[in-house]
Amino acid sequence: MLNDPSLSDLASELTSVTSGQAISISMSEDALQKELAAYLSQPSSGYEFHSVEMEPGYLIIKGKGQMDVLVVNFTVTVRPYVTDCWFVVEVENVKLGKFPAPAFVNDEIQTYVNQWTDAYGNTGVFCVTDLNVTDDRMVLIGYVK
Repeated sequence: MLNDPSLSDLASELTSVTSGQAISISMSEDALQKELAAYLSQPSSGYEFHSVEMEPGYLIIKGKGQMDVLVVNFTVTVRPYVTDCWFVVEVENVKLGKFPAPAFVNDEIQTYVNQWTDAYGNTGVFCVTDLNVTDDRMVLIGYVK
């Protein structure tokens, strides 16, 4: 089991594992928060990341974002799941302040989330067969191809 690995180093860590070997990757809420902060806090993103919370089956991401000339607090609820040997992160709900975001904002956030998962994307080395999110941990289970 890999506990709290750096996502950017994950592919190189998996190359030392024997093909076909089962493996679990476990990320605590704190470790995932550090990984998301590194990606989401890039100045070019227009977003300021504050926190990630885990609930069974969901991740809740909070921060601030620039909407035209306004800076607003946002809350994004995403549901990660497995498909085709990899994980997908689907945006379930976006709130700007206390209000539901318009569809184009949901689409923009989904695109941004897809860019994040693509940055760590399916390298073809690890096949994810299961993903579980609890109150404090996300675990990916699979095998090395």
